[in-house]
Amino acid sequence: MKTYHKNPRQITRKQMENLKDTLSELGDLSGIVHDLTSDEIVGGNQRGRALDVNTCEIELTHESDVPDEQGTVALGFIVWKGKRFSYRQVLWTPAQCEKANIVANKAGGYWDYDILANEFDMPDLLDWGFEACEFHVDGDKGDGLDFSPKTFGDAENHIIYITFKTGETAGEVLEALTYGSRTSDTESSTLKRIAGEMYSDRWLEALHESD
Repeated sequence: MKTYHKNPRQITRKQMENLKDTLSELGDLSGIVHDLTSDEIVGGNQRGRALDVNTCEIELTHESDVPDEQGTVALGFIVWKGKRFSYRQVLWTPAQCEKANIVANKAGGYWDYDILANEFDMPDLLDWGFEACEFHVDGDKGDGLDFSPKTFGDAENHIIYITFKTGETAGEVLEALTYGSRTSDTESSTLKRIAGEMYSDRWLEALHESD
C-alpha cells in the first residue's frame, strides 16, 4: 500500500513516535472503543451519537475471556443503515480511559497548506468541514487561497509570527518551545504559559511553508 498522494495532513517525528507508543499501549483508537468496566464509550463519542449507537445492532467477530496486551476483549462492528462500522471492547483502568480519550480526541499532525492550496478546490474544502475563517480569500473571487499567517488576538498582545521553510521544521521548533527547559525560572514560567495557550493543531496550522 502507498500513502495517499494528495494527503495534506503531516506529522512531526515526535508525533510519529507518540503515535507508535499509543498504538502499542492502547491499540487502534479509531472507530468506537467501548470500555466494559465503566460501560462508557472512550473513543468515538461523536460517532456514537451520530449513529445513535444504543439503537444499533452489534456484531462481534472476535471475543476473548482474557484481555490482550492492549486491553482488548472483543472486536466487531456496529450495524447502522445496513453498513458496518468498527467497534472494539476493552477492559481498561480509569487512567487508561482518560489517556485514550484525550489521545483519540487530539489527532496529531498539522495541515500542509501548500497541498491544500494546490491540490484542492476551496468550495470542496468548505463543504468537507473547513471554515472560511481558516483561510484568507483571494480578493473578491472567493476561489483562491492565501495562506499568509492569520492574526490571533490584537496588537497589544505583541504576537510575533515566524515563517519556517518546512512544516516539519516548524513542528520541531514548537516542540522545543513547549517541552524545552530554560535556566531562568522567569523565562521558563512565561514560556510554559504561552506554550500552554498556543501549542495546538491550530497554532501549527498558522505556520506555513514560505518561498
